Amino acid sequence: MVILAVAAAAASTGTFSWNREGFFFQKELEQKRDYQAQYMQIRQFELYREDIRDLVQLTVRKMDNYLLVNTLQLGFCVTLFTDGRPKPEEHDPELTWLIGVYAMCNGGAFLYYFLSMWLAMHASISAHSFGVRILTQCVRLPLPSKAQLDSSAARATDFENLNFSDVLRIPLWRQQLDNLNRAMNEASTDENDGAFGEYTVSEPSDEPSLASNHPVTKLAHVQLFRQLQSNWQAYDAYARVCMAMGTNQVLQALSYECLILLMAENDDVWPSLVCVALFTTAAWIIAKLDLFLSRRILFTSAVLMILPPICASISLMLQKQKWPFDKDNSKTRTAHNALVPAVYALHVLWIWFTTRVARATEYGGVRLPNNFRSVLYLDVFNWLNEQETAGAAVNTTDTAPSGQQVPHQQEVPAFLQHALLPECRQRKLELQADLARWEAPKVQEWLHEESWSLAEIRKLHTAFDAAVGELDSFGGGQASSSSGPAIRGSEAPSVWLRLEYNPGELYIYWYCCETGEVKWEVPEGRISDVSSLSFSVAEFGNKVSALTGRAIPEPQAS
Repeated sequence: MVILAVAAAAASTGTFSWNREGFFFQKELEQKRDYQAQYMQIRQFELYREDIRDLVQLTVRKMDNYLLVNTLQLGFCVTLFTDGRPKPEEHDPELTWLIGVYAMCNGGAFLYYFLSMWLAMHASISAHSFGVRILTQCVRLPLPSKAQLDSSAARATDFENLNFSDVLRIPLWRQQLDNLNRAMNEASTDENDGAFGEYTVSEPSDEPSLASNHPVTKLAHVQLFRQLQSNWQAYDAYARVCMAMGTNQVLQALSYECLILLMAENDDVWPSLVCVALFTTAAWIIAKLDLFLSRRILFTSAVLMILPPICASISLMLQKQKWPFDKDNSKTRTAHNALVPAVYALHVLWIWFTTRVARATEYGGVRLPNNFRSVLYLDVFNWLNEQETAGAAVNTTDTAPSGQQVPHQQEVPAFLQHALLPECRQRKLELQADLARWEAPKVQEWLHEESWSLAEIRKLHTAFDAAVGELDSFGGGQASSSSGPAIRGSEAPSVWLRLEYNPGELYIYWYCCETGEVKWEVPEGRISDVSSLSFSVAEFGNKVSALTGRAIPEPQAS
């Protein structure tokens, strides 16, 4: 009896020591995991802050380069007005008309460069100030609080507060029983599988996985930058447009200066014509590189650019040269008097044409000159093509014999319909519940200061309604017994909405619509934010599109 008591005491002591060491070992691993998670979260926000700096510097550095180049070219225009001004009137007083054309081109270049400098300064200052605002008020490092640090710590009293069965738990016994039960359940399940052959459908995931290539454009800091970018994006684009137009006017002014210096003052016809051809060709090449137009409009711009120096050259040759067919110069003077106003009129027409080409088109609340290639350099995330892509998706239709436009439909395999239809119905119910949570009056009131979040939720609801409409038209709107259990009443799990509060410093909190509870620490359970909701709606639309065989157009940005 004594031997049994000693053996039991020794076993109990060994079991107690084993469980105590295992408890602290597990707590140490959990502590390292929590600290690593906090460190990775800080590193993630450092990456977000670096994203904001890169996006802001894309405008600031470019505008600084524009300011430097425009300042040099503006000084060049002033030099052409002062030291470099030709004086043909000293040789022939009737050549003042050529000085007028030269002054008009050089003056236009001066005004374009001056306007480009002003727009560049405004864009640079605005981008830098809004970038500082995002970094100091919105994208802050998520430093852990004292409560979070304390929750990762383990104490000896925590082990002492465990149940007696956990303190003296026999090692390996409970786990081996669980493994045995799990193996038996899997064996019985495999016998009843195979309803759809080798085609199986996985359960829908509440959170997007890391391998799903979650789009960067849906991140909150990128969307916030997109919202604030409208404050300087148009200034950035038109600073480049004005600089391009100023360069064009300078090259035309140099063409007329070559006519004055070489042909009017020195009677060198061919060198002056070669210089005019070189400067005009350079102006045309720059315009072709800057403009993104059809061939017909590019040909029109080439004609309007080439005709003025040609008319000026012909008019000057008629005025300077003696022609044997016109001894009294009556015909040449008549032609000269007709060509001089044409030169001025063509320059005015060229200014009007470039103004029309540079007209703005609205993209997401910002008006940009989309005919200039430089605008594409502003579109880092391909936001400007969203409307065109959506429009192309909408226009992918077939024409019925009666003239009606009907969507193009493809044949969907039967096994795929049977597999996707229940899942689409289930995802429809879950997304309806999630959207209802985000559109609750209290949540909408808290999101009043976050205009982007409200607009994004409305956009997601529009996309969800479009997908539901396609699903209902396919015949999958009504749930059946095979569509899986719906979430009802008390069976619905609690979902926490991730919200932000920014009174000068960003705070993140979680709200549960089912219980009305608010937590300032990460709660247990499913968490829903705008990014994951956007991913879920897009995934639901893709599955409905695969089920129906029709493309679902994305809603246009309001």
